[in-house]
Amino acid sequence: MDTKILDFIKKYIYRSFLNFSLLFLLLLVNIPSLYALAPPVELHLNTTIEAVSNFVLAEDDVIITLGDTREVAYTFTGNFPVKLAITSDHSVGTQFYMVHEDPSFTDKIPYSLQFNYGEGTFSTVLPTTPRNITGFNTTTGYNLSSHLNIITTASSADDLSEGEYSDTLTFSFTAQ
Repeated sequence: MDTKILDFIKKYIYRSFLNFSLLFLLLLVNIPSLYALAPPVELHLNTTIEAVSNFVLAEDDVIITLGDTREVAYTFTGNFPVKLAITSDHSVGTQFYMVHEDPSFTDKIPYSLQFNYGEGTFSTVLPTTPRNITGFNTTTGYNLSSHLNIITTASSADDLSEGEYSDTLTFSFTAQ
């Protein structure tokens, strides 16, 4: 064999083979680690804060004296803005009524309500008309303490039948 060919093989091919082998070995070592990496995974976090509100009247059976304004204290706490509708079993249009315990009597005692909806002043309540409760704090929610006024327009001098008169009020809260 010619020495020039042998020199060429030793010099270029052998070195190329060594370089190629080294490169192949590095790839073999690195390829499994590339395939061992997991694809990205996303984790979505969600939570739900339940709506909480608490309305407490200081009394649940209120005795009314005709011609007097009767105050009933209340507290309201909550963590979301609400509307309040105050309805009555015996309201007609925009007027509240207490009715006689005996349904055969048609006597009614008209009365009105004034409620502090959170703005610090009292507003006349219209039956079934929801109003926003104001004063909601985005950090602490509601923390109201006030009273409602029950005002009768009848007096003991009115010609009313003897007996008990009553009405039931319902306080309904809905989201604003």
